[in-house]
Amino acid sequence: YNRGATDLLTISANISVGNNGTINVGNGTTLDGVIYGTTDGVGTLNIHGNFTSGGGIGDEVEGTAHSLSTINVLSGNTFTLQHNATATSVYVNGTLKAVGPSGNITGNVLLGSSGKVYLNRSESEKSASANITGTINGNGERGGSLYINGTYTTAGEIGGSYGLNNIYLDNENTSISDNTYVFAHSVNATNIILGSSTSSRNATLTLSKASVKDDGMNIVITGNIVGGGNYTSGGDDSRGILAVNATNAVVDGTIGTSDAYLSAITIADRKILTAKGSIYSGNITLQGATNLSGGNTTLAINGTANTAYTINGAINGERQGDGRIDVNSGNVTFANQIGNDNYIAAINVASGAEMKVSNHIYANETITVLGTLSLTSAANFTFATTSGSAIGLKVGNNSGTNGTLSIVTTDAAAAA
Repeated sequence: YNRGATDLLTISANISVGNNGTINVGNGTTLDGVIYGTTDGVGTLNIHGNFTSGGGIGDEVEGTAHSLSTINVLSGNTFTLQHNATATSVYVNGTLKAVGPSGNITGNVLLGSSGKVYLNRSESEKSASANITGTINGNGERGGSLYINGTYTTAGEIGGSYGLNNIYLDNENTSISDNTYVFAHSVNATNIILGSSTSSRNATLTLSKASVKDDGMNIVITGNIVGGGNYTSGGDDSRGILAVNATNAVVDGTIGTSDAYLSAITIADRKILTAKGSIYSGNITLQGATNLSGGNTTLAINGTANTAYTINGAINGERQGDGRIDVNSGNVTFANQIGNDNYIAAINVASGAEMKVSNHIYANETITVLGTLSLTSAANFTFATTSGSAIGLKVGNNSGTNGTLSIVTTDAAAAA
């Protein structure tokens, strides 16, 4: 049956789609019923216009799975999903707007270069967004953007095969509370933007594995994590909090930017944030774990050798003596005081790495330098401990590694 583009069509019935069967829907179509495969994983639904679901898609029938094979949202069209949808693959070259709590998607989502997926909360709920249970990828190449508004936890990798362009968290936040987004899987996107400059709320991105059995695995963020506001050093327009609760969370890009700082970064007890780029944050807090030899909450900087990075943000323990900084590679400038509010436990500068400091450092134990520690005359150290462990500045080791301590006068540093 073919109808004109201006003709309205309303069907109030359930529709089954057989193997190789296809349903095409467009503007003016209303389907008040369930769309399902005659058996599990068969049938295609193509969205050719602006269409809103009127019932479940790929729903179970009498307790038996009857998902579709494919849902296609074609370019230039918008599919508003207000009911649960299950399909093997969901291709989005246009716009898919899924509305929680009932507009959830089960299946693997693939976005074309201009595809957009919105996972929104309902206007009445104002809390949880719609969910995707499955992976989210670009379709054969990097592409597409994901917008999430409302509390959300990943249920599969994002960008594991092909990365996304951008992920926006809380970009339309009009809720009365700050929303939390949990990335329990690795994510590949050019930018992950927290919050919006038009909202007074702070979006929190938590990096945490989905279960205890996964706790020994890394979460890898391939891309930049960016504040959505206009927070700069000394300013007060902060957007976005990064909370690390994974055994080792690796961020392969920058965290914040010079014109879009994060409000704060927290690293949980005995967890590790491994940063491979510069950091711009209002503050960085190392929580729990005070021992020097192991089990420390750690901020690790693993940059490229002989490449300059900057760590912007005051770094403190949550309590006196919490946390450690490891400078493993790169030439890393720390722009703010370390341990001023609460001493950290220790600092390690690896062979071949450089740590540049022009502010005060407060540590409970030892600063060990096997690479280079470059100081201006404005920098100084304070050590304090009750543990009886080695205290102070240790340059080099007994195994023949010679560290370097370089002191530059303030005037010379300014001239450089």
